[in-house]
Amino acid sequence: MVVLANPAYRPTTCVGVNGFEYIFYYTSNSTTSALSINSITRDMDGNIIQAAHTVVTTDAAFDTLAAYVRDTDIFLFYRKYTTNAVVVVKSTNMGDTYS
Repeated sequence: MVVLANPAYRPTTCVGVNGFEYIFYYTSNSTTSALSINSITRDMDGNIIQAAHTVVTTDAAFDTLAAYVRDTDIFLFYRKYTTNAVVVVKSTNMGDTYS
């Protein structure tokens, strides 16, 4: 068994057109404060090619995450803690940065 992140709460994943696996997760399970969301990228052999890094710095609610790939763009959906709005962040450079 491979442990990629500890702690990691409510993880989700998607696979890019390059075959890389993009894993997203919360680092806390608090329901009373805004959270951040981290990501790890693995290649087709399971090697970590991008270590854990923050994708959403704050204001994420502890709720279900969803991720998908369209063409070469990676999308992450989450719920905003302060307003309950659904937010989408997108990476156009295969997971290096999100906005």
